[in-house]
Amino acid sequence: MEKDTSRPPYRLKPSTPIPSRPLVSYVKNEWRHNPTYGQTTVPSITVSPPSSQRRTSSLGLFLRSPKLRRYVLVYAALLLLAYLLYTSYFSPSALERSLLTATLDDSERMKKGWFGVNARPDFSDFDMVGHLDKKHIPLTGPAYTHATHAAKKRRLIFIGDIHGCVDERMLPFPSISPFRVQLSFTKTVNLLLHTLSHDPSTDHLVAAGDMISRGPSSPSVLTLLASHSASCVRGNHEDRLLLAHSSQETYQVPLPGPFEDPQTNIDDLSEHSHSHGDYPARALALSLDSKQTAFLKSCPVILELGPLKGLSEKSVSVVHAGLVPGVEASKQDPFLAMNMRSLDPETLLPSEKRSGSASVAPGSKPWYKVWEAWQARLPKRERSWVVYGHDSREGVRIGKTSVALDGGCVRGGRLTALVVEGGKGGVGKRVVSVPCKDYRQKH
Repeated sequence: MEKDTSRPPYRLKPSTPIPSRPLVSYVKNEWRHNPTYGQTTVPSITVSPPSSQRRTSSLGLFLRSPKLRRYVLVYAALLLLAYLLYTSYFSPSALERSLLTATLDDSERMKKGWFGVNARPDFSDFDMVGHLDKKHIPLTGPAYTHATHAAKKRRLIFIGDIHGCVDERMLPFPSISPFRVQLSFTKTVNLLLHTLSHDPSTDHLVAAGDMISRGPSSPSVLTLLASHSASCVRGNHEDRLLLAHSSQETYQVPLPGPFEDPQTNIDDLSEHSHSHGDYPARALALSLDSKQTAFLKSCPVILELGPLKGLSEKSVSVVHAGLVPGVEASKQDPFLAMNMRSLDPETLLPSEKRSGSASVAPGSKPWYKVWEAWQARLPKRERSWVVYGHDSREGVRIGKTSVALDGGCVRGGRLTALVVEGGKGGVGKRVVSVPCKDYRQKH
């Protein structure tokens, strides 16, 4: 489009004065005095309403304004929400913490006596406490700063209850031919392996118990973990199987069953005449080879990692079910460490039953709540940290001094892992999980 040059651009004439002040200042209000505009009466006194009346009028307008009504409704809704949150969550939690703190007073130990004060008998057929090799511990601080690249990648991977769920197992066998991998792992989706980018040269696996039973392939899970030199703790299912395995190697007083020779001189407890109700454990024990059984026997009840900057300056432990706070690992009850669900805060007496059950002490709480309250009383440098599983109903839970990893994989939940990796300022942690099939028997 061509520029129109027929008209010159607008320019002020040189004679046009340029105002030096705002135009409003030139207004003279001549109508007040000039007769040309007619007779105009200008009152000399203007009567204004009293200041109190003006304030009342302004207040009335403000109170009737839609904006005020909106503000009132919003603030009322926020106050109602805050009240509901406080009464339904914060107030009960604060009251519970306050009561637990008062109950866990050290002076109560001498008045009533607490669990763990008396001596516990020694057990020679299993390891109560094991210690993780320091070479697997992720590096922190100056050690991390000056470490090699491979050492900086060191990780611990704690795995929750696997229960023989072979399709969700962590990764393929190392040191075997691709042909065998293809035969053994056809149609297997290693979701957790893909998510974790597992590296056997720098990662160390730690199974938090209940590696077997319920799922379809417990032997394969044990072979997998043993092939990676994984660490483990004994869960209630491992304990039941190992007890069944031990009794199968013991001959008892003859007690022939309906399908046995009445003239027999021995009675092997693997026979169906045994009526302790542990036939599934006995059948699974018979299906394991010697290496798989040896791997289970190597699992202690409690695995100690020692201090780990970023988690605990005192100690980090792995146990299947739970620990009684204030009681050292060697004095814990092994059965309850594998089966614990609740704890009486007045006596610290644990139970395998849930809090609220008729068979537990009134006022009992889920054991981890008592554990968390106990640790909160201590100086930070004296607090302990624990990883556990066992209770799929409570599910995966991340507390300040405890982490639960049983995601209910065997019943269609999730296989869950806690990944702990090194860092200059302390270890970092994250929880990773993958979905599982439902392996429960359909009736």
